[in-house]
Amino acid sequence: MIDANNLTLNRRFSPFTLLIVSINGMVGSAWLFAPLYAAQIAGSGAIIAWLIGGIATALIALTFAEVSVLVPVAGGSARIPQLSHGIFTSFTLSWIAWLSALTMAPIEVQAVLQYASTYFTSLTHIVNGAHVLTHMGLIWATILMLTFCIINIRGF
Repeated sequence: MIDANNLTLNRRFSPFTLLIVSINGMVGSAWLFAPLYAAQIAGSGAIIAWLIGGIATALIALTFAEVSVLVPVAGGSARIPQLSHGIFTSFTLSWIAWLSALTMAPIEVQAVLQYASTYFTSLTHIVNGAHVLTHMGLIWATILMLTFCIINIRGF
């Protein structure tokens, strides 16, 4: 069993950097894609779904914030479930958090290219109702992906 009291938290980020990373993690490309797809699928009922989803998300976020203050351990999204529900739950949630972080940059690239294709039509073309990258789009996707990765690694 890991003793939570012997671990120290290495704080390398400023409070402003943590704020920006948190906002990006919560919002990300959702503000670009979510309204579009919600309106396409649910129509005007999307407004009610957004209200219900917002309340549910706020309750979960406030609960996690309270537990994080009560149990201040490094890697809280994995450690807190381990302390409360065991190793399997911790393992599962750790993988979910890692996959979520892993897919953030490609989703951002997709959002940028899909919206940029409105102005630069050579980036994508539509095949069976879906946006598909052209050769020029693939080149720009690679450039954007490298740029986003460098920004994330360097911590600008």
